[in-house]
Amino acid sequence: MRIPLDLARGQPPTIPNYLQAKKIYKDYPLALRQHLWQLHKEVRENIHQAAQKMKFTYDKTSNYTPFSCH
Repeated sequence: MRIPLDLARGQPPTIPNYLQAKKIYKDYPLALRQHLWQLHKEVRENIHQAAQKMKFTYDKTSNYTPFSCH
């Protein structure tokens, strides 16, 4: 079953491609780690952009009311 992540990133690689040569099999954990770090970086950037957009939208409609002691 395909999920939206598959549509955005493509399908995950198949196992036989990684088992064709021992060198590729040995390098798989490092390649996977690098790929996951890259995805994590993209997610953090997207979250940061969404937070900025939400703040901008909130700030447009908020009013500044200074505090005063009487």
